[in-house]
Amino acid sequence: MNGNRRNIYGYLRLILPPVLAIGTLFVPGWYQWAIDKVMTPLGDHPAVLLGVLGVLVVAWWYTGVGWFESNQQRDGRIEQLETENRALQQALAKPDADDQFLFDKILTELPEDSGRLGWLTSGEFSGRSWRQSDMRKISDFTDAYANQKFRDPVVQAAWTDWWKALDDFWRRSLAERTSEDIPIGGGEDYHCEIRQPRERDDTSPTYEQTAEQLMDLRDAIFAARDRFIDAGSDQRFSRRVLIDAITPI
Repeated sequence: MNGNRRNIYGYLRLILPPVLAIGTLFVPGWYQWAIDKVMTPLGDHPAVLLGVLGVLVVAWWYTGVGWFESNQQRDGRIEQLETENRALQQALAKPDADDQFLFDKILTELPEDSGRLGWLTSGEFSGRSWRQSDMRKISDFTDAYANQKFRDPVVQAAWTDWWKALDDFWRRSLAERTSEDIPIGGGEDYHCEIRQPRERDDTSPTYEQTAEQLMDLRDAIFAARDRFIDAGSDQRFSRRVLIDAITPI
């Protein structure tokens, strides 16, 4: 409210002086009397009064201009400081506790030597074959986290992309499984391969193309994973769980 009053006062100081000066100068009779009575004593001469008044008006007007400009600069600086303060508060804010908990939980899945995705980086997956138990690690992961969401929109967007990359890989590999899976040992695990050339028709990708597609989808998983970790870092999420998991004891 006080700021509005100061702004109104500033505008009045800019507008009123020239209006008063012009109005005073051209009041009927004053200007003509100054011309007709040129020999009037200096102290009684209206021209002198007008001159003094003009000097005061001009001084007041320039003061008003300076005040207005300084006021505008001050308001602009205050607005800039408020913007910087909001940005600083946002930068220093900690992630939501539930978001950090979910982030930590997901990061435990990532270590290449022990996480659910580790087998994708080893010789166990060549783009042509895999173990059924390993592939179930992907479906178990997507099922377990299908409804998990972050409040932070940046991390949530990266998480959505990563989850979709995992799901795309699993569905593509599932559609390509051959009917000739080989049992491993006496358990329920199987060695799976993509459909052989003889099982394909002319409209299907070739055996080699399918293997290349699966490798591309595998690479997309790790690229999306890295973007998810980077998004968490950018939003000030702690990565201590991941660091501890991959640091040799």
